[in-house]
Amino acid sequence: MQAKKSNINHNSQHIVKEMAWLESILKTRLALHTGEKSRYTSIDQINPPEFKSQNSIYSNLINHYQLNPSERITLLMALTPHIKPQILDVFFRPHPLTNRGYTEFGGIKGNMHGGFLPTGETVLFVLAGDNVELRLKYQELFSSDHIFA
Repeated sequence: MQAKKSNINHNSQHIVKEMAWLESILKTRLALHTGEKSRYTSIDQINPPEFKSQNSIYSNLINHYQLNPSERITLLMALTPHIKPQILDVFFRPHPLTNRGYTEFGGIKGNMHGGFLPTGETVLFVLAGDNVELRLKYQELFSSDHIFA
């Protein structure tokens, strides 16, 4: 029982760090997209947490599959509605010209879940913004031969 509690504790610590990293990524991507002030000029400047010294099921997954930052962001976007959905509320902001949501954010508002549910389009926006070349590159995350398939 103690080992299970320890696993949950280490997993939660690592996931909390990952969620904080994702939140910083989301705020930065939105600031860069809307022209707001940001301390970063690219989301690539925000380093992901390292989990080499501590052991958890989550960190073992990251390390075993050698997930890179874009893959970790993709995984986190799938987990976030279930773990910390409020950090996705940033996607509910209305576009100042149309007074509705930004099309480029993708995502849907759930029927039974009042929060924002990210889609592949949301992931591509977070990773690449409106950079078409990067968006095409990151399409590989959704291919049938990727680890996520």
